[in-house]
Amino acid sequence: MSRARIKDKALKELADIEKRAVELCEARDRKFEAALKKHLDDREPLVQRRHELVVGKSEPTPEELQGFNSTASGVASKAKGLPFFWLNVLCAQDVLSELITPRDRHALEYLEDIRFVRGLAGMVVEFYFTHNPYFENKVLRRGVYVELDAAGNPKGAREEATSIVWKEGHNLLIKEITKKKGGAG
Repeated sequence: MSRARIKDKALKELADIEKRAVELCEARDRKFEAALKKHLDDREPLVQRRHELVVGKSEPTPEELQGFNSTASGVASKAKGLPFFWLNVLCAQDVLSELITPRDRHALEYLEDIRFVRGLAGMVVEFYFTHNPYFENKVLRRGVYVELDAAGNPKGAREEATSIVWKEGHNLLIKEITKKKGGAG
């Protein structure tokens, strides 16, 4: 067999190996997507139950309270749901707590739920708010979307976020500065 023929055979074999490797990766990706979808579907009832408890739509069952010793008393025990639940969750995260300003905390007191939505092109985090003095939006969304080329390979990503509709005089991004009257002397 000639040297050129040996090279051609080797190149064809390499191309076949690469094709099988790509097929394996695609099969893995399909399995991963299916497993993730199943996981998100399976946990949805738990996420819904958490929401009901946090906002006070329902009370915990005796089974849910089993082994829990409440130390709550007074106003906190009479409050509907779990006030400031999401504010406390976010502030308990090391990385997030450093990003949350004191002014952010005012708005986050009204946060009722956080949802993660995954689609074929990316993911979105949704923040659900109750009526509040700061903005009109009931839901704020932040999404990251992957752009694919014709072959289905990632070629870039883009972010999208909800525009906040601030209530008059309550924009938390604007700090009001008042000048002090200075006197000589």
